[in-house]
Amino acid sequence: MFRKMICTLISTVLIMSMVFTAFAWETSCYGDMNSVETEAIMSSDEILEQLNSLEFNREVEFSVSPHVSHNAKSADKDMLHFDSVEEFELYLRNIMALLSPIGIPAESADKPISAQDVYGIDPFGLTFQLLNTVRWRAPISNVSGYMNVRLSFTATDGIGGMTVSNIQVLDSWITGVGMATWTHRIGHASPNGGTRAWVQVSGTWTITASVVGVPIVTRWDETLSHTLCILS
Repeated sequence: MFRKMICTLISTVLIMSMVFTAFAWETSCYGDMNSVETEAIMSSDEILEQLNSLEFNREVEFSVSPHVSHNAKSADKDMLHFDSVEEFELYLRNIMALLSPIGIPAESADKPISAQDVYGIDPFGLTFQLLNTVRWRAPISNVSGYMNVRLSFTATDGIGGMTVSNIQVLDSWITGVGMATWTHRIGHASPNGGTRAWVQVSGTWTITASVVGVPIVTRWDETLSHTLCILS
């Protein structure tokens, strides 16, 4: 009788132990799932908070792209992917250094890339109103990209040769640079002797990348300038 009671008690303890273990395992699993779900919901804000806390030598704007799903790896295979904010920060600092005016190589295209479009001429044939596109090497030494600038100006054929004046910047755009896009804002230009001119353009660089699975848009303003021939 006593032995039967002992067996019954041991069986009861074993059953309760198994039930408790199963309950604890289930609670732990669902708890982790809830935690992961919470982290996924908060990830955008957390990533933006970390990015906005970084110090750059210019004003940088970060935002979540409304045009790309948060599962960016499957939504856009061509998008750059970073597994941590620190990894993305290092990439940004390197790209900003390359795209800055300091990165412009000394050797660059020094000729207009399109034929002059004459839209005005004086009766004596000495003064011309021209449209032209000039370019210089994009400020990335290992990329064959170019900054292109559309200009209007006056060309005068005088005793000392051809000179340019009344130069206006109409537009600017980047070609051959895939890691960032350029949006033109404003431009200035002034004669620099003969057919050469000093040209300055201001615009906004934009990079869209997946940071810890969240599509982040990064923007910053830049001003680039160059002195080159604007009339072949």
